[in-house]
Amino acid sequence: MIPIPADLLKRLRLEQAIKDEADSWQSLLPQPPGWDQAISQSKALAQWLHGQLLAGLPCTSEVVNSAWKASHGVRPVPIWGFAERVTYRAIVDFILRNELPLDRTAEAYLAFISGPAKYGQSLAPKTKTTSIASIFNSPVKYIVQADITAFYECIDHGVLAKELLTRTGDFAAIQCLMSLLSEVKGREFGLPQLLEPSDRLSEIYIDTLERDLLRRGWAVWRFNDDFRIAVLDFAGALAALEDMSSSARELGLTLSEMKTTTPRYSTYLFNYFGLQVDSVVPEDLKLQQAEDAVGDYTEGVGETDPTWAVNLIVAAKTPDGKGDQRSEEGIEVISAK
Repeated sequence: MIPIPADLLKRLRLEQAIKDEADSWQSLLPQPPGWDQAISQSKALAQWLHGQLLAGLPCTSEVVNSAWKASHGVRPVPIWGFAERVTYRAIVDFILRNELPLDRTAEAYLAFISGPAKYGQSLAPKTKTTSIASIFNSPVKYIVQADITAFYECIDHGVLAKELLTRTGDFAAIQCLMSLLSEVKGREFGLPQLLEPSDRLSEIYIDTLERDLLRRGWAVWRFNDDFRIAVLDFAGALAALEDMSSSARELGLTLSEMKTTTPRYSTYLFNYFGLQVDSVVPEDLKLQQAEDAVGDYTEGVGETDPTWAVNLIVAAKTPDGKGDQRSEEGIEVISAK
């Protein structure tokens, strides 16, 4: 790694980075030994690391372990050394010191998936009664669902550096970060998964794609690399996918064919309304990233509750204040189908 300039090194909070890294938990892997001792000797370790970084830290290449995912397949889990992890966190914390903290909780994800449904409802014609017609009579007819294939592994360091420089102007710090990443990773692309600094950097990277879609006029919602786009017709869904694919290619990314779908608005509404986060979540589950805690966004989230739609229909009121009997009589027909 290139030597960190002395004036920049003074601004890095190395001792705090040691404590924060010790308190973090890299899911899918057991906590490595020695972090308790690192906290107790954090001041001495920070002084040692200060000298190493001033001279140019000799980095050790990462070791990648394959861990089974909650649903299917395997996930590459990188293992970094102590000095590399602390340096990574300290530099990223400095560069992104003015950025808002991430919110990747299950609650934030549920807000994300309900966004298109609420948006479609907000565009529906306003009526005096709440009925099936008023719920689904929205100009939004399709919801595009898509995410990125191997997102963290495909992040281009050059593109990331340009985006960070545009946001912060901290050229020296960004140059040191790129040097650290390329030396530990052994290539000019990819971020180590399941490390908090990588989550923050990935958010900066994928935000470029979201901004481009917004500039093109699409109604977009995003959670990490998972996207939703509300469109008025199927032609609009195809156009949105083409624009998203084009924008992703410019960043060196590709859409996941397996997870790209275009359900009808009514289908999306029934599939996702009624979901709720489990009221009791095991403590070890809370420590995981949201995408790990819920598997492929299903584990840790309650079952779809079809009574939500039924109760909404039953609660529909006519101008005279009485229940809409016609809606109630149609419930069994809808359920039968």
